[in-house]
Amino acid sequence: MQRPLLAWIAGLTLVACGGTSSSTPTASTPLTVVSVNVAPGQIWPVNRPVDIEFDRPIQFGTVSLATLRFVDGIGNLASGSFVQPLANDGSVRANVVRFQPACPQDLAGTGAGFEPGGSTYTLLIPGLASGASTLLSTDDEALAETFERSFTTPSTTIPAQLFHDPVPGPPRIAVRGAEGVPAQSLQSTYLEIEPTLTQRAYFLQSLSGQPATLDAAGQNLLPNGLPLNHRIDPLQHLGFVVYLNQPINPAPENLARVQVEALTDGWKPLEGTWELLSNCTDVGTAVRFVPEALLPRGTTLRIVTAAGLQDLTLDATIVPSTPRATVATTVLETGIGARGDGIWVQTRPNAITGLTDEDLQPDFPEARAMWDPTGIFGVQSPDGVSRTRSRWIPLGEGAFQAAGADIAPRFWFAGLNLAGEIPVNGTQVVAPAPLVQGVPLINLQSQTIVFPKSALTTLDPAYSNQLNLLRLLRVDLEHTGSATRVENLVVSSVHDFGTAVQLTLSGRCFDTGDCVPLDLLQAFSSFQGVQLDLVPRHFEVTTGFARDEMALDSRITITFDATRANANGAPDPLAAASQSIGWQTDPSQLNGTHWDFVRFDVLFELDVSGDGMLPGEPRPKLRSLVLPFAHLP
Repeated sequence: MQRPLLAWIAGLTLVACGGTSSSTPTASTPLTVVSVNVAPGQIWPVNRPVDIEFDRPIQFGTVSLATLRFVDGIGNLASGSFVQPLANDGSVRANVVRFQPACPQDLAGTGAGFEPGGSTYTLLIPGLASGASTLLSTDDEALAETFERSFTTPSTTIPAQLFHDPVPGPPRIAVRGAEGVPAQSLQSTYLEIEPTLTQRAYFLQSLSGQPATLDAAGQNLLPNGLPLNHRIDPLQHLGFVVYLNQPINPAPENLARVQVEALTDGWKPLEGTWELLSNCTDVGTAVRFVPEALLPRGTTLRIVTAAGLQDLTLDATIVPSTPRATVATTVLETGIGARGDGIWVQTRPNAITGLTDEDLQPDFPEARAMWDPTGIFGVQSPDGVSRTRSRWIPLGEGAFQAAGADIAPRFWFAGLNLAGEIPVNGTQVVAPAPLVQGVPLINLQSQTIVFPKSALTTLDPAYSNQLNLLRLLRVDLEHTGSATRVENLVVSSVHDFGTAVQLTLSGRCFDTGDCVPLDLLQAFSSFQGVQLDLVPRHFEVTTGFARDEMALDSRITITFDATRANANGAPDPLAAASQSIGWQTDPSQLNGTHWDFVRFDVLFELDVSGDGMLPGEPRPKLRSLVLPFAHLP
């Protein structure tokens, strides 16, 4: 079956002229095609690039769908992109235009630039005689006559014959300074530091032949070692972009053979997600690995490929590779090295996996509650009852200690009653007792406040070690002299000044931007006389547009569970706390045991009285949930 018309992705960025070319013809001599690397009638792999060499440099800006195209027998266009390749010395081959067909999405050739199955394509480069638009040389000359060249794609489904294999043998990780990769290459393995994704730390091969380590610029970017990837701090989120020297099988299970391992109790692959960034390019393939959970403090990470990593033609690694790059995690105990973190439940689809933290295979009889990008809410059902459950969420390697036994995690979660229910007074959610009260400020601006860090010494030490655990907590401010009070502010970001802490506050507007921007200076002329209360806020409930409110006749119950990893590193359901002590309304009841994964369960009851639900009756929504934990003695 022929594929419908596909848009070309034409890389039309102007490239400086230079590089190799034939001697430039005299003025007013028509442009000439010197060679094309596909012969007439040749059987051509569906992903193999086509190089068209001209007798002089080309104005790359004139290369387009109109001036150079590949058309099948019924007029469909091949999909792909145009580039000008590089010579061996790194210069641009300005007299060559390369068409890189789109890379297949699977081993059947789906989505390949050239349709498999014996399809015939014709390369058409219109000349002046055609009256159509033409590509031009840098001296503004065009072809006199239209150039045509036809070829056929393979009829076979055997990957070794269907696809082009540019490099013999299985895939290999590419790093700067190794095996022909330039020392300044942008297409080689690097670390990605959030949130801009423009902060990159490249790996450079050492002269001693040891695994590559961060180059000088990367070491300057990370002077204290690699952050531990705290979920609660977006500035510390990490990605490993691993380049391979050839196209690979794009199947998810094959991508997962590109691994980052941590030296804890032996070498152990990290939990995370994989994304194929590019395939079938001049430099091969780029795979992004994003670790999901806390990294181990004060140890080494290494990038390897597991046995069985396949290229497009199924050449595969037989044994795990030797380490290609290593990096040390921070030895700091606080900030980027804190052993405390918060599981911030993700109801918006992950940008890489497209998934949320929802358990997609619930094992309960109630109706299934709904997850959407703005939260979790109960659904109407015959008895008003619905339930949802999170997947098993990894805690990571924060428990690891280089010497001595690993530290069991501690959990805390404020705001529920002894039955695990969200308490209400009428329809208003009852706030828990403040963590600290009456703390004098030492600065106040329109959206920020500053207070002494010593005010946190009465809290769990995890707060001092990881100040981002203050995010989403509630802030109430009161002027002692005038009794002016501003309540229900939310901490959106935290900055550590050493002896003082700065909080950026929000007025808790909805995503639709339906309220006036916060300006504390409208309520308080200065910080003097203003005191701070910090109130735990590990979840938020809304009903309609009312925050911290529950609909009448409604109830929400939240419970928690934990388990250990099995021999393969996956959650072991038989080792779960729920198998022995049941689901816990207070997660601190799970403390004292080494757990690797946690999950939570939410039960919505929208007809507590049993008098029936009316159509359109308001339903409460759980807009956020954060489960703090720490690996501290």
